[in-house]
Amino acid sequence: MRILAGANERNTCVFAIAEGVLADALVGEGNYLGAKKTAEQAVSLGKKTISARAPGFGVLLITLAHALQVQGERGRALKLYQRAVGIMEKAGEGNRIELGSAYLNLAGAYLANGKAKKALELVALARAAWKDVLPSNNPFTVYALSVEMLGYKKLKAYREAEALIPETLEVGLSQLGPSHPDRVVLLDIAASVYVAQKKYGLAAPLLKQGVELSKRLFRLGNPVSRIVLANYSHVLAELGRTEEASRVRAESEVLLAFPDREQVPDVH
Repeated sequence: MRILAGANERNTCVFAIAEGVLADALVGEGNYLGAKKTAEQAVSLGKKTISARAPGFGVLLITLAHALQVQGERGRALKLYQRAVGIMEKAGEGNRIELGSAYLNLAGAYLANGKAKKALELVALARAAWKDVLPSNNPFTVYALSVEMLGYKKLKAYREAEALIPETLEVGLSQLGPSHPDRVVLLDIAASVYVAQKKYGLAAPLLKQGVELSKRLFRLGNPVSRIVLANYSHVLAELGRTEEASRVRAESEVLLAFPDREQVPDVH
């Protein structure tokens, strides 16, 4: 973005796409307010420099929707995801990977709004879109499995949700690698299925692994770290390991006192 700005290329589609990528990175870092601001700028510029029917503009809408969803603006996010799906559906056969990704993002939005059955239907559409254009195991599969797992959990179909845990963790490790931040989330999701069934002994090692991984990957105050620590403390308490639970709970409370210092950056 600095290079583009120096070349007087601020008002271009390339700059809009760069802003979208930055917004995604800020979400991954836990800087949700910065992500929202940057994504809104990307969409605003995209409206002027990219066709409203182009898949690239749909990607910018998805980026903004993601930033809004993590900020709790679920209604607005859902509408943007729906709009992006409409763009991708009209883009033709050469856009099936992006279409599947749009379906999957919309599935996550419906799940966040409590519509688990609709979410599962959209995951099926995503898999159908990727058929014959992507290998069966690819990075998108990781996220499809996690949405399916949460969907079944929401429907209290615990047997189906639990059956997905080994594949989700295995594919997550093979496709994302051992030190990918999203593996922390996958471990927490898998553990939540066990917690919902009061199988705390099975949840504990997953959450312990998630805590250890988050300490290596995230900066002080990252919200994902706080969530995993709090969940681990709860499980330890349920297992009667009160001293450990208190120590972990205190650690999560310390992180609350030190929010991410770059929560609202000056992007430009």
